[in-house]
Amino acid sequence: MLFTYGLLEDGKDLVHDDGDADLELVPNLVEKVALPILHYEVSHCWDMLSQQETMNAIAATKLIVQHVSHESEALADLLVSIRTRLADAVANLTVCSISIYIN
Repeated sequence: MLFTYGLLEDGKDLVHDDGDADLELVPNLVEKVALPILHYEVSHCWDMLSQQETMNAIAATKLIVQHVSHESEALADLLVSIRTRLADAVANLTVCSISIYIN
C-alpha cells in the first residue's frame, strides 16, 4: 500500500512539489529502516556459500537501489560492505585438488 501512497486514485503521479514529504515517504522509510537492516545482515549474517542467501541478498539490494537516492551515504556504505565481503571471500579462497588414480 505504501508504494501507491501519494498517487491519485487513477494511479497517476501527483504534481511533484519539492517540498512534498508524501513523495519521499517510501524512499525515506527504505533508507532509514530497510537499508540499515540489510546492511547488518550483509555484514554479519550473509553466508556467501549459500546460493539462496546470495540470491536473497541480490534481490534485497536491487530493491534498496531502486528506492534510495544514489547519492545516499548509507547506500554507498552498503555497497562498500558488499564489495568488501566479496573481496575478502575471494582473497581467502583455497582450492583443493584431489587426484584419483585408477589402477
